[in-house]
Amino acid sequence: MALGRATDEWASHRWSFLTILLISVLQIIAEESPPKFNVVPKTTTQQPGSKVKLRCSGSPRGAKLSWYHNGQPLSSNPVPGVFVRKNGKKLIIERFQRSKSDHHVGMYQCAVTSEAGSIISPPAYLHLAEIAKFKTDVPQKVKVLQGNTAIIPCVPPASKPAARVQYRHEGKWIRNSTERILITPSGNLQIANITLDDWGLYKCAAVNPVTLHQRVTNTSKVKIDEPRRKQPAQIVYPPSHKTLSVQRGSEVLLECVSSGYPTPTVTWRWDQGQLDTAKRVLDNLLLSDVQPSDSGIYTCSAENGKNARVKVNYILTVTDSSSITQGPEDTATTAGLNVTLTCRTTGSPKPDVHWLHNTKPVVLDERHFQQDSDLAIHEIQPTDAGMYQCVASNTLNTAMAQAWLKVEVPKGYPTVETSPSNVATEAGEIAVFACKISGSPEPDVQWEHNGKPVTADGEHIVIEDGTLSIIRVSREDEGRYKCLGSNSVGKSWVAASLTVLVPTTPMTLAVVKSGDFHHRRGQNIMERNMWLQKQVQVPEAPSKPRISRASDTSVYVSWVPRSNGGSPITAFKVQYKRIADGSKERWRTASDKIPPTTLSYQVKTLQPGQTYRFRVIAINGLGESRQSQQSSQYSVEGHVVKGHLSRPVVGPHITEILAVSPTTISVRWKYMAIDNVPIDGFYIYHRETDSDNEKDFVQSVVNGVGVRSFRLEGLQPEIMYDIKMQCFNRAGSSDFSNVMMKETLRMYFFDLLCIYWTS
Repeated sequence: MALGRATDEWASHRWSFLTILLISVLQIIAEESPPKFNVVPKTTTQQPGSKVKLRCSGSPRGAKLSWYHNGQPLSSNPVPGVFVRKNGKKLIIERFQRSKSDHHVGMYQCAVTSEAGSIISPPAYLHLAEIAKFKTDVPQKVKVLQGNTAIIPCVPPASKPAARVQYRHEGKWIRNSTERILITPSGNLQIANITLDDWGLYKCAAVNPVTLHQRVTNTSKVKIDEPRRKQPAQIVYPPSHKTLSVQRGSEVLLECVSSGYPTPTVTWRWDQGQLDTAKRVLDNLLLSDVQPSDSGIYTCSAENGKNARVKVNYILTVTDSSSITQGPEDTATTAGLNVTLTCRTTGSPKPDVHWLHNTKPVVLDERHFQQDSDLAIHEIQPTDAGMYQCVASNTLNTAMAQAWLKVEVPKGYPTVETSPSNVATEAGEIAVFACKISGSPEPDVQWEHNGKPVTADGEHIVIEDGTLSIIRVSREDEGRYKCLGSNSVGKSWVAASLTVLVPTTPMTLAVVKSGDFHHRRGQNIMERNMWLQKQVQVPEAPSKPRISRASDTSVYVSWVPRSNGGSPITAFKVQYKRIADGSKERWRTASDKIPPTTLSYQVKTLQPGQTYRFRVIAINGLGESRQSQQSSQYSVEGHVVKGHLSRPVVGPHITEILAVSPTTISVRWKYMAIDNVPIDGFYIYHRETDSDNEKDFVQSVVNGVGVRSFRLEGLQPEIMYDIKMQCFNRAGSSDFSNVMMKETLRMYFFDLLCIYWTS
């Protein structure tokens, strides 16, 4: 008996073990499977104050779900009133609204992430149900001959969703069309074979189908004339030729209302053939389930024998949604080989095609090429593995298709650990390109400049870890730099560009002498000179300068240039004066040789405890602009800390700022520890350019000594920002860097796609 019980217990434990093993195997398989969507969020229109739910689900089991609003992850950029369930399958807005501080409307997307990579859903737009006022609300007088067709024009106001139009005649509602009375899709009211019973007052009403909010126009008066003599045929509506664009599969009514006595006969003609499938609704032409082949010119003609035939044309274009007829396929390859991911699309207008890699836009470079709609990747690297999505988009919709790229990496294959960043700097400055490639055997790291090997000399230094430093850059150094690492297993490379900023060459305007040009017939030299002088003027005054603290005794003055007057700006002049009670201080010039590419200048040696104002002047070949508006007052702190400090004194230098999306700006900088003081990281500050308040700067903390780039996220679209930096350690922070300005991009859908979403 004891042996039997032991055998049963062993069998039970065995099955438990096998069950656990099977579950573990299935879980591992699931984790390695590519992510897929089972449910994606849908575009919807909701009324204010309602509760909104957006749903999303994906596979494999254990995949993580995350949400984005207008391209920004809700996990790091929460929106008040928007909640995501713990499993991520449901996004809830308890009280849907739109206000300055609470923007629930916009684009929502869901992302699914597994061990294989990440994909993101097509955009779902959440609209607020609302209806605007009528743009034109002028009472109309409609005169029509008895027996003809009357038309009461009505252009519905903007509404989400589209408004439903109805009419009121002498207090009675006309809500639906009949055999004789037609409410057209455009909003017009047509009354065929009009009689004296149709005489009277009409109002057009537009109703939002979600909120049921109604807008009503002023009264239109219909007067009926009894014909007494023949009148020639004329087309009352449309008053001129029209161009229409309709979506494939939809229904379109081409309106044609004529007038005359006797009542005109209306005929239709299509320049592409017979109108066998079209229907007549009163004198209008109804096209159902339109296809691209239905595009063309439709002509409405009216005649009654009194005069020549009159006609009007509709130019019809049929649009089609974006679709992907052949998407990319899952592909397994080996590092170092080439791969092409296929994407075939249709649509009208022709779709724009972009590619995403793990929800981030693919940056096209020497290894990544877009050939029509296909994506070609040369010399596959380990970092190329993951999920790819082909995104086809036109004015109607967005279509997506995905593929899993698996990359087998041979043991010891060179792997890029640190990539260089693009550098933009002035001539004579230092440019540093960081590059670290590891592998076994240790890879041999070499640099190329525009395809030619970089020779280490006094100006070009390659240190042990692979970093390239150019001590004094010149125009000859500009171009593309490639870091290559190779060993017996394979090779890897990354690239970055160097842009050398050189001031614009000044333009000198000289008097034109005889023989210096070929003048037009009849134009003498004096006339030519006068014409030239009218075309070129001194520049317009720059914007009101903004002031930000640089150190205890210096500030950064920043400005925005205006029109150059037809001649390139050659320099800027910055002036300042002290504001003292009871005394008239003169303006002093801090510098009059500021390069035209520099829009920020550090004014040094200001006196503690004093207050200053600043102004800026632009200079071109004809002379100086007027002075800009004076800056706001700036007060220097009342004392200076002297003596040796353990804080860093010299700050970083911003080399490049790039607007990568409507809400993101990328900042790059260089830093050299000249004072040999160790640092812990960097502070980045930003504020809207329109602000002149130092307190409006928002601080971002970047930890790490070797970091040289950072993305400012959560910004507003189409806003110009001032950006400056400091480095810091436990003892304090350095002087401020230079100040640079950048405007974020407009809020287009493709701009949102190009946001560098966090993984």
